[in-house]
Amino acid sequence: MMKSYIAIQSTLFNGVIDLVGYTDMQGNIRLTHTSIYAYMSRTFPQMSMEFDVRSTDVNHAVVVCRLRSKIFDGSVRTVTEIGETSVSLLPDKFKGYPVQVAQYIAFDRAAIKYLGLPSNTYSTFEPPYFTENAIRIPDPANYVLGFGIFRNRTVQQAFEETKYNEASHATMDLYLHIDPATEKDPVKREGLYAIQQYLALYRSRRCQ
Repeated sequence: MMKSYIAIQSTLFNGVIDLVGYTDMQGNIRLTHTSIYAYMSRTFPQMSMEFDVRSTDVNHAVVVCRLRSKIFDGSVRTVTEIGETSVSLLPDKFKGYPVQVAQYIAFDRAAIKYLGLPSNTYSTFEPPYFTENAIRIPDPANYVLGFGIFRNRTVQQAFEETKYNEASHATMDLYLHIDPATEKDPVKREGLYAIQQYLALYRSRRCQ
């Protein structure tokens, strides 16, 4: 995928800024971590970056990032975001660095929110797992699943069921560890994207 400078509207600056990335097949903007980090370091040299590793083992990592800095009007702006990785879903070259990738995801999410970029802006490290042509589900919570034991339930209802049903919990855990891009059945593929994107949104909102 060809990467180049993209002019993006920032609500923080009430204008356009230029960052490196590309537009994927669904029309989402994907920005490189290097470009995001360089822009934030250059624009906010006094910015405080705090990382809190919440969970880490050989297969999984969760990192919280908090960005804090004065902005042009003298006020202090603080944004917190979360990044998560599962080693089984990472490309081979990143499988040995789950914490670092989770940190990248958390930072990039926080920076994108800090700058007030459009809601369809993501890092190239952002799930669903480096798939540039991933299906983006507009409202994953209310997406009605069409396969398996959760058939005809919304994604939110399916997650609620996992809280008290052991079999449902085990099945959901399996779904969360499948790369949707590898699923040949289009109904299941789209449902897996909805499940994983719902969880990503839920975890992100917990840190706000």
